[in-house]
Amino acid sequence: VRFLRLPDGAGYTSEELERGIAQVLAEVKPEAVFTVDPDVPSECHADHLAVGRAVKKVVYFSEHAGIMQKLYGVSGCEPVQLLAFMMTARPNRFVKTGRTLRNKQLQALFGCHTSQYPKDSPDADALKTYLKLRSAEYGLRTFSTGAEAFRALGRLQMHCLPEFGEK
Repeated sequence: VRFLRLPDGAGYTSEELERGIAQVLAEVKPEAVFTVDPDVPSECHADHLAVGRAVKKVVYFSEHAGIMQKLYGVSGCEPVQLLAFMMTARPNRFVKTGRTLRNKQLQALFGCHTSQYPKDSPDADALKTYLKLRSAEYGLRTFSTGAEAFRALGRLQMHCLPEFGEK
């Protein structure tokens, strides 16, 4: 996890965000990148949309050294082999997690986002229920007590296969 020290609430330009992401990719050289899915029809959070779109763009360009240098001033990037979207409406990969991850996810969510989900608020309770049910539903697909789902794209799927990721 990397924080780019940009202000919360999308108070930055897409160029600043993309440049920060490109710098992290050049430094870390990851094989896989996980981000929020900016293509979810119900997503309204400006930061989620901006980050998802920027990561999508920069990850795709990661294999093009000239573009990375020209657009973002970075060199030494390795092509990212897998782009995985979290909180997606079109999952195509399911990963067994059991109850452990679900419990850690809930602890992190409600320990770090108390301003958005105060303890015992109706929204917090509804979100807890939703996440538990979603984990259990995805768990059925993996024959486990819980799972997380992603829309995963390899290099080819990032470019020209619109059906990839359909249910």
